[in-house]
Amino acid sequence: MAGTLPLDPMALWRDAVAQWEKGVNDVAGQTLGSSEFAQGMHGVMGTTLTAQKTVAELMGRYLTAVNLPSRAEVSALGERLSQIESRLIRMNSLLEHLVDPAGAGVAKTLVAKVPRTRRPALPPEPVVEKPRRAKR
Repeated sequence: MAGTLPLDPMALWRDAVAQWEKGVNDVAGQTLGSSEFAQGMHGVMGTTLTAQKTVAELMGRYLTAVNLPSRAEVSALGERLSQIESRLIRMNSLLEHLVDPAGAGVAKTLVAKVPRTRRPALPPEPVVEKPRRAKR
C-alpha cells in the first residue's frame, strides 16, 4: 500500500477537461473546414455588410434632415483642427525663436510689458428728452 498514490481529484478534472477540449477542437476543425460552413459564413457576412451599409445610409439621411453633422464630418473637423493646432504651435515656436534666439526667456517678459493701447469703452450717456414746444 505504500507504493500506491492517493487518488488526486484535480488530476482527474484536468484529464476530463483536456479530453473535452480535444473533442471540441476536432468537431470544430471538421465543421470550420467544410465548404458548406464557408458558404454559410460568406452569406451571413454579405448580409451583415449590406445591413450596415443600409443603416449608415439611413443614419446619414436622418442627420442631414435634422441638420446635424455625420461621424465622418466630425472626424474631418477634428483632423482639420489638429492640423491648425500643429501650425499654431510651429508658428509660436518660430516667433519665440525670433524674439529670443538665445532662449533666455526675454520673449515672455516682452509680451508682458506690451503697453495697452486700447481704452475701455465709456458708459453710455443718459438720454435726456428735449421739451416740446406747444403748438399755436
